Amino acid sequence: MDNLWIIAREASLLLTNTIIITGLVFTVILLLLRNWASPPSEPQPPSLPETIPFISNTILSLTDLPAFTSKVARTFRQTNSNVLTYHLGPKKVYLVQGPDNVAPLLRVTNDGGSEAFIVGILGPLEMDKKDIAKFKRDTSSRLKKKAPWSDTPEGERVWYGLHKVYEDYMTRTMLDGKPSDRAPRDDPTYAGTIATPPDREMKVRWKRLW
Repeated sequence: MDNLWIIAREASLLLTNTIIITGLVFTVILLLLRNWASPPSEPQPPSLPETIPFISNTILSLTDLPAFTSKVARTFRQTNSNVLTYHLGPKKVYLVQGPDNVAPLLRVTNDGGSEAFIVGILGPLEMDKKDIAKFKRDTSSRLKKKAPWSDTPEGERVWYGLHKVYEDYMTRTMLDGKPSDRAPRDDPTYAGTIATPPDREMKVRWKRLW
């Protein structure tokens, strides 16, 4: 009886493994068929080569990032292209190189990203409408160097001022466990970009946020 039970258990495990492997193979085949059955209507960038479609590059990027990065750099050189594609599982990923190609992706807009979220809650947080308008007008990015496409004057770069205050003062305070030696309003980069906050404590109406 014991031998029969062992044989039955091994047969059950074998059947389970077979079902799992078959399911994985079937999934890969479906993904390949879907990709081939609906070719893109427009020319696509070169693809990152891989031995097993949808799997090889995914595993390499998750287990050996230096090797994956070297492969990407080598493919960029071989294809002489600034854009590559590869599949991270079923998801198609675009890889972009070169400052002229990357910069537009980092452009500050008011229709998406964290900037849109921040602008959306400034009103409920009772910020002055004139200051909110400054955030909406600023398209210079949060970087120290102003975005080349932006016509925002240096003195009106509120996104960079906000980023600098957070990095130079708030983050340092959290890491050191003590207040910064200088107040943000004393920083010439920050001064003048935002109106002086009222002396009274800001009343945050949380219900408006939801």
